[in-house]
Amino acid sequence: MSISPSDHVRKQMERLRHKPLPKGRFNATTAERMIESGWAEAVSLPSPYLSKTGRRFSSLVHMRLTAAGLAALDREADPAK
Repeated sequence: MSISPSDHVRKQMERLRHKPLPKGRFNATTAERMIESGWAEAVSLPSPYLSKTGRRFSSLVHMRLTAAGLAALDREADPAK
């Protein structure tokens, strides 16, 4: 039996369904829970933020939903699966 995400974690996973987001946009405990459960992964991607000089930082840690995370969201949407 797999663990299902809490309501709060599920809402955060829905935010990740469309695109990776910077890890800093998530509560640290929620982010770690998603990573430890295998629902999301931390990846290094170009920063969406501009520095004071107008240049982008080289990279920033983002959260990206995994296949297991998508499956968990789909199971919650359709419990018959």
